[in-house]
Amino acid sequence: MSGQLPMYKLIELLHAESILIAVTTKLLSDQKTQRLQRKATKTLQHRLFALWDEYDAGSRSATSVLKACSYIYVSS
Repeated sequence: MSGQLPMYKLIELLHAESILIAVTTKLLSDQKTQRLQRKATKTLQHRLFALWDEYDAGSRSATSVLKACSYIYVSS
């Protein structure tokens, strides 16, 4: 039975996780949490959103967006 999680322990862990999710959801909806994000991740996300906005505006094709995304991830 090595490496297996007993059913009752699994249920207990899932219940604890569900409580945390409920609390986190409440805090997020009340805007009582802050999200910390590294500068590199923030820059990457900004570049991806800019590409998506260009696609959404019709100035960039899906293929072009995917190529640009692959370039962003390779260069970061």
